[in-house]
Amino acid sequence: METNLAIIRGDTVPLTINVMNGAVPLNITGYKLLFTAKGNKSDSDAAAVITKKVTVHINPTAGISEIVLSASDTTLQPREYFYDIRIISLTGLVTTLFHGKLTVTQNITIRTE
Repeated sequence: METNLAIIRGDTVPLTINVMNGAVPLNITGYKLLFTAKGNKSDSDAAAVITKKVTVHINPTAGISEIVLSASDTTLQPREYFYDIRIISLTGLVTTLFHGKLTVTQNITIRTE
């Protein structure tokens, strides 16, 4: 599903993911979630500006997980990036759950205290 995200540079951003099989939550016990953000869609994964892998889920039997982008993850040049979130099943089935543009806006406050 195409979903654009907008974040402020340097913010911590929790992304709650509800994985469904139609209208029914999918049991994602043992599944992996991958978040990747790149400057260009064609960049290699090694050139990605953010990569996250989640293997421990909030409530796997209800299909609920969370990807947390830390403040250091989001300290990027303000601009538009591209991202996707993929899930990999126990049998190796790869499915893209979300993809779209990730817009990083300049932060105003830089201090943390």
